Amino acid sequence: VGHSVPRHVYTINGSGSEIVHKQLAYAKKLGIPVRLRVYVERIIRDEDGRVKGLQVREGYRFPNAQSGRVKFIKASKAVILCHGGFGADVNYRMKHDPKLTDKFDFLHLPQRAIAKRLQVCLPLFAAAIVLLLWQIEDKDGFNIIWRYFGWANQSLAVFVLWAATVYFVEKGRSCLITLLPALFMTAVCSCYFFVSQQMLGLPLPIGYALGFCLTAAIGVRFAFWKNVCAR
Repeated sequence: VGHSVPRHVYTINGSGSEIVHKQLAYAKKLGIPVRLRVYVERIIRDEDGRVKGLQVREGYRFPNAQSGRVKFIKASKAVILCHGGFGADVNYRMKHDPKLTDKFDFLHLPQRAIAKRLQVCLPLFAAAIVLLLWQIEDKDGFNIIWRYFGWANQSLAVFVLWAATVYFVEKGRSCLITLLPALFMTAVCSCYFFVSQQMLGLPLPIGYALGFCLTAAIGVRFAFWKNVCAR
């Protein structure tokens, strides 16, 4: 209350990737090469504590810290640290706030141990077993389950295709290879949701019209977002 000027910065695409895009663009403008899959193992200092260079691993494969070839890079003037992923690095964030343990990663449950991960999966296994037992007892059980499984499977494809499309846009690549299938599968799943008797069961003309309108609205929203990201 009472602030006369904005007090924060918000990226255009609402993600930290926009900052990285600007940094990469400026590095390219200055002719600075960007080395990918290079893992910094340690900062090399002299006896006075002055930074002399880095020990890295080229060809690093996440998350294997021993992958890649060890190499030493000499600093001509200085080493500038500029990194992200603060929220995903459990050990690093705990150095700043010990309360931010791995319990906050998913369901507020620690998952470093295999036993803890299995506890998260057990409800899913139990639900699958119950469904299987029910479909064995009911003569139409399998057919009913298969209807919903088929729709859920196609819906998963919709989300994966849209996620891949967003990824290509953020990387500055052509997204048509995933955008067209994403629009098609969105129309298919939307129409099925509106007209299927297992879902809303609307009359075909109304259901198809709603499905195509929803797909068009999503396409327009995506085009608007893509145009904003390109600025």
